[in-house]
Amino acid sequence: MSSHHDWAEKIHTEHETTKPFAPENGESLRFAVGDCVLYTNEAKIEFRRKITGLYRPSGPCSQYAQGARYFIDSSSPWMPVKESELRMDGET
Repeated sequence: MSSHHDWAEKIHTEHETTKPFAPENGESLRFAVGDCVLYTNEAKIEFRRKITGLYRPSGPCSQYAQGARYFIDSSSPWMPVKESELRMDGET
């Protein structure tokens, strides 16, 4: 890859081709606004959070193409997180 732009374009193209995430793959999103969830960060530390919104970019977005669908009440409420980083609070 020669640039971040090339990488982002590649990720977006792969997403459009394979449609690996809901809702593009025909499945429903697992969480809804208001749901209480456990968010696991990259360091594997869990935090109790609430879904505050759904991420729906107006154009191609590498974050969305990698599965980021949800906004949570965190110190970075503008940064969407992936469904794979969330589970319902109370699940084992």
